[in-house]
Amino acid sequence: MLEECIKTIENSCELAELVEFSNKLHCLYSPFLLDQKVWAIIEDVLPFDIYKHIKIYKDSLLGHAIVNELAIKYFPGESTIKYHFIKNYLKRLNEVTTFELNVGKSRLDIGRINGKSIAYEIKTELDSLEKLDKQLSDYSKVFEYVYVIIHPCHLDKVIKRIPDHVGVITYKLNKENCTFAFRKRALKNLYLSSIGQLEALNKKELDWIIKDNGNLISNNERIDKESFILAHFSSKKINLYFKKVLKRRYSKKWGYLCDNFENVLPVDVQTFFATQADPYWIYYKNSSIV
Repeated sequence: MLEECIKTIENSCELAELVEFSNKLHCLYSPFLLDQKVWAIIEDVLPFDIYKHIKIYKDSLLGHAIVNELAIKYFPGESTIKYHFIKNYLKRLNEVTTFELNVGKSRLDIGRINGKSIAYEIKTELDSLEKLDKQLSDYSKVFEYVYVIIHPCHLDKVIKRIPDHVGVITYKLNKENCTFAFRKRALKNLYLSSIGQLEALNKKELDWIIKDNGNLISNNERIDKESFILAHFSSKKINLYFKKVLKRRYSKKWGYLCDNFENVLPVDVQTFFATQADPYWIYYKNSSIV
């Protein structure tokens, strides 16, 4: 049924129109919208001559599914690339993936902890490279390996400007499929900052590191906890704890997403990772589908 509906839309549009409509739908969409509201957005975005042919599906097909299918096929944005990339790493033993981690003054798109710590910054064809230098500098203070995942249109500029240790992965998006290729392997990062790693952790996590080593400090100020760890732990030990803490912080969320991945629509994966919401309840509440 979903395939029939999407085919109806595709057969009524030029490719440029499909991209435009998918962009608009993606911008207006949220997984937490009631499905009837999602259908209202679809009605607003699609021309009447197209919408009148698909409204017959309104009582039997989720608007969420329509928006997601169009987005994953025709919206070449970050959420699409994230979905295709992380599905290669589901349910791996002793591995955790996270999204949008605050690192310095940057927000990391994807981080993986699997014995090594690996950072991935995504730059799609819709993105500029304006912030890239600062982002790579921030990530290089805390992650052992750093990659940029880019559309090939950025390749020449990125290769020229990145530090030697940073790796490059390009992607090729073809409707539902996305393939990734290593253009430059990342080297182990020699610029780790123990202070930067501790600053990426919260106060409770700093407490846990101290207590896990059989220590206690009476002062509750964050700066005192950081100073204690810096004074009593080697940089190697701080790096090990940084990875251990991130795995503790995100293992439940990542496990939940892995267990429910088949029930989560593609561009919604980051939302369900963050909230651990029930996909059935989110998609079907107050919809006409029971």
